[in-house]
Amino acid sequence: MGNRLSKIATRTGDAGMTGLGDGSRVEKDHLRICAMGDVDELNSEIGVLMTESIPEGIAAEFKTLFLQVQHDLFDLGGELCIPNYTLLKPEHLTQLDVWLEKYNATLPPLTEFILPGGTRAAAQAHVCRTVCRRAERSIVRLGWVEPLYDAPRQYVNRLSDLLFVLSRVLNRAAGGQDILWKHEKKRLSKLVSFRKIKQYSKKHCLYFLAFLRFFTANARRCNTLTESSQLMQASVMLLPYSNLFGSSFPGVNFCAPSLR
Repeated sequence: MGNRLSKIATRTGDAGMTGLGDGSRVEKDHLRICAMGDVDELNSEIGVLMTESIPEGIAAEFKTLFLQVQHDLFDLGGELCIPNYTLLKPEHLTQLDVWLEKYNATLPPLTEFILPGGTRAAAQAHVCRTVCRRAERSIVRLGWVEPLYDAPRQYVNRLSDLLFVLSRVLNRAAGGQDILWKHEKKRLSKLVSFRKIKQYSKKHCLYFLAFLRFFTANARRCNTLTESSQLMQASVMLLPYSNLFGSSFPGVNFCAPSLR
């Protein structure tokens, strides 16, 4: 084993093929190799995370946690490398669940989606989370075409949840907080705000709604400019009420050809 590992450049993969742990050879873009590569990338990203500045109060326990995850991911890669072989044990999943429950209990409930960011460590934890989700997709894709044990898929699914929680813990431990997604409800500019309508009398609203019904029901029937003009004149009877909803009727264009 030592001699094999010390020889890095074997040139056996120059033709685009590589060997699996059972001695078989497959294309380097084989689904199994892609899944192994994504798990390897995830492990590397966690290595980067461990080099970041982690708040002193949680640094020791977090580095121990991340180191254990790196060992687990190496086992996961080994399991993927050898078809019909298993390395991950139920206790690996159980440990992730324990960490999830422990750290999530320290956080306030989320009322909105959060953006990746905050401290460098928290941001890197989000990078690890997204790479973990990609590894999960690769494993799922492989599982559709080749038999796989459940543990690899379950492990990365649970790990991505844990990384999300840990990113929040990292921000709060550094004195920060979640960066909430400021979602402003998009209102179509051509629609009437119901909140604004409520400010006016029922009679005025009925006039406005009658105008909309009358105009939209007849606009498409106009075949000539004369007919369009006549429709406009009939509709203008309600124009005095347009100031209730702005400078013009929202959503209404008096140019009949544009409505056709």
